[in-house]
Amino acid sequence: HVIGALNTFHAASGPLIEERGGTLERFLGDGLMVLFNAPAPIDAPLEKALDLARDMQAAFPAVMAPYQTGEARLGLGIGIATGIH
Repeated sequence: HVIGALNTFHAASGPLIEERGGTLERFLGDGLMVLFNAPAPIDAPLEKALDLARDMQAAFPAVMAPYQTGEARLGLGIGIATGIH
């Protein structure tokens, strides 16, 4: 079930990342690292990152519904770093 859930989540995330202009930099276990404004510059990278986070949050319940069984529940955490200021 774990591998199936990860594959389903990654498959659903890919098109969302592309739509928002992100670059999937790597898979990190059960996570993803997505870059905005790298390797190529884009307009409004922070806004696009926030939009992707919202898109992923909205899609998560339906995408993961088949894996939400019994007492164990899958969740989604999203962190956004904006670099050194």
